[in-house]
Amino acid sequence: HRGFNYIDFDLPANAEIIASGPTWQALKSEFRQIKNQVTFFDKSLTMKRGGTLLVMAATERSHSEGDVFVYLPEEGVLFTSDLFFNDVAGYMGDATFREWIGTLEILSGIDTFAVVPGLGAVTNTEGILRFQTFFRDFTTEILRLIGKGLEVEAAKRQFSLPQYEKMPGFRAFFDVNFRRAYNELKELK
Repeated sequence: HRGFNYIDFDLPANAEIIASGPTWQALKSEFRQIKNQVTFFDKSLTMKRGGTLLVMAATERSHSEGDVFVYLPEEGVLFTSDLFFNDVAGYMGDATFREWIGTLEILSGIDTFAVVPGLGAVTNTEGILRFQTFFRDFTTEILRLIGKGLEVEAAKRQFSLPQYEKMPGFRAFFDVNFRRAYNELKELK
């Protein structure tokens, strides 16, 4: 997603980039121009590379614009990118919360042996289910505070999910995650 072009190392010249259309558009607008060969797709792409079948699916917006997850059905491995954080609260400042919850439903329904998250250790579907619970709790608490008619600063002060306060990243990203969720979810009211 946007911004990684500034910090990621250059890819080798012969590395092909495969991305969703929105991600490709975002990368084209970044500071450093990409010179690698690029394949981009709109909704999904299935391909066989060597003996490996790859199924890629793009979301419109969830964690960020143009999110992609990759499934290797023969191996039972799912790569979620930042659509899923395993026992970690990551950055949600570009998220679309109402769409992300649906994407998590899709991810948790995929028959998989191993799940490689955007943050945290490799896990299985149970990890996705734990993140779904956290995500629902976080969103529900913000909706509760919006329902009370609280403005952003008052809502932030009253926000309470003590069961997650020690989760790695929770405090570090709380302000940006809270504000993004509050502003988006308040528009729905």
